[in-house]
Amino acid sequence: MNKKVILYVNSDDPCFGEVRDYLEEQEVSLHIHNIGKEPLNHPQISGLIRHYNLHHFLNTNSKSYKKNKLDKALPSRQEVIDLIAQDNDLLNRPIIISGRLMAVGYNREAIKEILIDTPRETNHKQKPDDQSLD
Repeated sequence: MNKKVILYVNSDDPCFGEVRDYLEEQEVSLHIHNIGKEPLNHPQISGLIRHYNLHHFLNTNSKSYKKNKLDKALPSRQEVIDLIAQDNDLLNRPIIISGRLMAVGYNREAIKEILIDTPRETNHKQKPDDQSLD
């Protein structure tokens, strides 16, 4: 069974083709959400950002970042989410989600790490029948 991966990206991003091709080579079940054509709304952005540090999600190279003076100080969490909802270019991309893991921004090593599928080991040790539980 293929691992399910969601890729949030703008198809105009320079790294889009490289990231898509890499994920397809990994034979994952890939769902691409092109935020250039289908911008994320407020609830979707809140769901992505959750309790994580806002700095990871901000595109410091976007015009909105400088225009809203986010380089000086961040407003409240809710205001930042509102700003991203108004202008998705403020969102750092790509965002890759696999299960509970997420990679934000183009970092090939982080992307590789979230795709590694390692089974969990159990810590259950069986005792022989004749051993007491003292």
